[in-house]
This record gives sequence, structure tokens and C-alpha cells, in this order.
Amino acid sequence: MSFTLSSGVAERRPASRWPLLALIALSVAPIAASYFTYYVVKPGGAHTTGDLLAIRPLPNLPARAANGQAVDLRSLRGKWVLLSVADAQCDSRCGNNLFTLQQVRIAQGREMGRIERLLLVRNGLPQRLPDAASGVQVWHDRGGLAARLPVPQQTDASRFLYVIDPLGNQVLRYRDDTEPRALIRELGKLLKNNRGLG
Repeated sequence: MSFTLSSGVAERRPASRWPLLALIALSVAPIAASYFTYYVVKPGGAHTTGDLLAIRPLPNLPARAANGQAVDLRSLRGKWVLLSVADAQCDSRCGNNLFTLQQVRIAQGREMGRIERLLLVRNGLPQRLPDAASGVQVWHDRGGLAARLPVPQQTDASRFLYVIDPLGNQVLRYRDDTEPRALIRELGKLLKNNRGLG
């Protein structure tokens, strides 16, 4: 009878490198993906419907409210201001702008108390205003604030709607034919992301 002696040492197989390589690939993949996305796909910047303005304070030029009281933009500090410019006769464009501002404010729901609407009239106060003007601050622009609003060349300020932040800075400008839903959406984001501002 013959016996074989076992050495007691298990025969070692060469360890597989695949788990190590998989671990390295999982570690490197997010970094490689970010470089690929940034340098090859090139994600676009944030898109707004309105024109982002150079954020700077508008001058506190004198105006006169409908009740004859002297006012300026300091009286609206702490509120987001939706500003429209018109002439005293408040034509159909003026009426459409007032209606848009009314809808934009109402659409903000619980946040609408943070918004003030301002109609800046260049040549005297209007005798009649459309129903959409209810609750709007109507000021006779005696100090020329409308002329200080940023407009593209060869364009009048009455063709735009302006957003002024609670610190009195010009922030955004929208063409008066902007789809109201876009303005509602963007103003909603502004209010949500700037709760501490006003």
C-alpha cells in the first residue's frame, strides 16, 4: 500500500486583476465624464427670455404719485418692482403691458405680496386707465427716470417691461411682446432664489 504525503499547503492560483481594474475604472469614470462634458459637449449657460441688465441702482429721481405726493424709488424698497413706461394717453400697448404685469403678479400666488407694479408716465398723469391698472402705482415721471432706463438703440422704453430688485437695482428687461408664461416662470425663480432679499 502506498501513501502520498500532502504538503498541507493549498496550491495558489494567480489572483485575478479584474476586480482591481474595475475599482480603478469606477473611481476615474466621474472625473473623465466631467472633463468630456466640459470640453467636448460644452453645456450652455443659463437661458433667460429677458435681457439680463448690468445690475446697478437706478437713480432716485423725483416723481409725483396720482394723489399728488412726491415719490421716488426709495418708497418701493423691499419689494420687487415690475415697471412699465407709458405716455399720458395710455394706448393699447400700455393697456397690454398693464394686463401682463397684473397676470404675472397674480400667477406668483402666495408670493405676489412681494411684488409691486409701477407705471411710469412721462408727460402728465393719465385721465383714464384700463381695469388692469387696479392696484398699480402710477407716477408722473418728473425727474426723467424713464430716460435713464437701459434700452437698445432706436427703441423706446415703453416697448419693455423692467424688473427692479428690492434694493433698487435694475435686473432684467423684457420686450413687451414676451410670452407672459416665460416672464411668470423667470420671476418665480427670482423670488424663490432670493427670499432673503425681499
